[in-house]
Formats: sequence, structure tokens, C-alpha cells
Amino acid sequence: MKKLLLITCLFVLSAGFAFADTVTIKHFTVKENPFAKNELAIVAVDTGNNVLENVNGLFAFTVNGFQESLRFDKGTAFYRHKLDKSSFIYVKHVNDSGTHSILYYVYKSDDKLTPIHISWIVLLAIPILLVVLGSCSKSLLSSPLSFLSSSSTLTIMRD
Repeated sequence: MKKLLLITCLFVLSAGFAFADTVTIKHFTVKENPFAKNELAIVAVDTGNNVLENVNGLFAFTVNGFQESLRFDKGTAFYRHKLDKSSFIYVKHVNDSGTHSILYYVYKSDDKLTPIHISWIVLLAIPILLVVLGSCSKSLLSSPLSFLSSSSTLTIMRD
């Protein structure tokens, strides 16, 4: 009976260690690949932009609409496609906690790539601002010319 109890306790304790801790990527950033020319690196980070070095293995990403399996090693994966000129890069990762996506403008100058993060708020604010400016300019342009379109006539009285 004691042996059965001991085996049961050991089995229960070992089962807790048998399950691996799953690693999810909730935040990531795009940087220049320091080891290759004109290539990018995707880095798994936490909310404080510190590299998550415990991220290792294959993760599915979508880069500009193309499905990529990126191999992470110590929190960094290399996107092996060369950039010939400045362009927009849309990176999306889907996991159990949701969809995480980021839009970057990668500026290429000489031999250096500079990723610039584009906020979703800016993408919404620019068209709204243009519509507001357009409606304001329309009302300003139409009010000074309104006297020309009025149908007032001048009558001259003769005696």
C-alpha cells in the first residue's frame, strides 16, 4: 500500500514538470538585420521593448500578405528577403491570445535600413483631417461668391 501511495505521489509530481511552458509572442518590433545587408529582423519584445530571449522555435508570421515561418533564436528571427528600396512593411502574427500586427515604413539610405513605426491613429487621423479641411475650404469658398448667385435684381424707377 505504501509503495502504491509513493508511486502515485511521484506520478502526480512528475506530471507537473512534464508539460512544457508555451511561449507566445504578444509584442514584436522590426529592426535592421545586423548580420546581413538590406534585410530585416523581427524581434520578440515585452511591453518595455526588452528582448524576450526565451522565445525559440518556429512561429507563423504574415509579412505583406505572404505567410512566413520564422525561426526565432533568443527572441530574434531574420526575414531573409532583401529590400531594394524604401517600402511599407506590414507584419502580422496570430496566436491564441489574438492577432498582433504592426505597420512600418522602412527607409533605405545608402547601406542602412531605418524602420519607422506608423501608428494606426495616424492612419485614421490624416484622412479625417483632410475631410475636415476640405469641408472648411468649401464653405469658405462658397460664402464670398454667394452674392453672385443670388437672384436679386436692381430696378430703376422712372418718372
